[in-house]
Amino acid sequence: MATTINKDLFDRLIRRQISVGRYAEKQAYEIIRLLNRSDKELLAKILERGEAQTFTARRLEALLKETRSMVDSTYRDLFDATKTEMAAFAPHAAEFAGATLATQLPVSWSPVAISEEQLLAIVDKTPISIGKDKKLLLEEVFSSMAANKEEMIRGALRLGMVQGESVPDMVKRLKGTRAAQYQDGLLEGSRRSMANIVRSVVQHTNNTAVQATFAKNKDVVKGWLYVASLDSRTCSVCFSQSGKTFPLGEGPLPIRHISCRCFQAPEIATWKELGFDDLPEFGDFQRASKDGPVDANISFNDWLKGQDNKTQTELLGPARARLFADGKTKLDKFTDSSGELYTLAELKARM
Repeated sequence: MATTINKDLFDRLIRRQISVGRYAEKQAYEIIRLLNRSDKELLAKILERGEAQTFTARRLEALLKETRSMVDSTYRDLFDATKTEMAAFAPHAAEFAGATLATQLPVSWSPVAISEEQLLAIVDKTPISIGKDKKLLLEEVFSSMAANKEEMIRGALRLGMVQGESVPDMVKRLKGTRAAQYQDGLLEGSRRSMANIVRSVVQHTNNTAVQATFAKNKDVVKGWLYVASLDSRTCSVCFSQSGKTFPLGEGPLPIRHISCRCFQAPEIATWKELGFDDLPEFGDFQRASKDGPVDANISFNDWLKGQDNKTQTELLGPARARLFADGKTKLDKFTDSSGELYTLAELKARM
């Protein structure tokens, strides 16, 4: 039997997840912009140190020492920038979760807030899932990426030296070619990894702040529902859990892996459990709403079909929204197609 959830609550959570996704894209863009600037300086340094067009072993080791220092400094700066941004985002994520809980009660109610210390701990003291059975703290994630990049550069330069390549040829291996828009260079891999990491950090911060808010308000929230983004990119790890319910503090809390887009919905206590004996009861994930409950495993495509034209146009853009409304195209992504990216300030304005 399908797990159902109040449609008003579900719509609110889906819209929120879309906004968080856009915000994550914006943060990834900003971090990659900083990384590109650093990579440009790094390649210039390699060319500068290779005036003779070749390297001796001694000169190569000296260069590698310089590049290691530059990479370490860059990734420290990227870590600091990400940590600062997430320290501002975590309170907002917790505030939204509390406001969402308040919408589900029949009386005016103020949620218990998370302390500033706990919010900071969410950012830099809560391990992030980056693979199966592998979790790292935020600082460790950036340190690991720096080490991988240093090893990649070392390997590329050593290979070029062994093969007798010129320094410009070594730089081309790292940078890539203009014809391929530089996506065939070794540095492109580090850019893709960074973008995926930043998106994951945003989703991790959001989900952890939400779960912490639920835990602080356990008199109202008795559990949570795992909601996966049901599309062609959803992995078996996630869709196998989608629709399942868990007690607070238990279960496979999203995110489960890099680029995970899953989120959680609150299981609100029944009216009787909350002390409202005179109100009619609904199912665990149901509350009175004009549209009633919906399947918690509904796909994004089916969800968007049930939204008004304004929502479809905002998410897809006018042309794509018309095609979608006419049934001429089907969505297979949970991400925005309009290309709009949200800053934190814009995200807060959408609450």
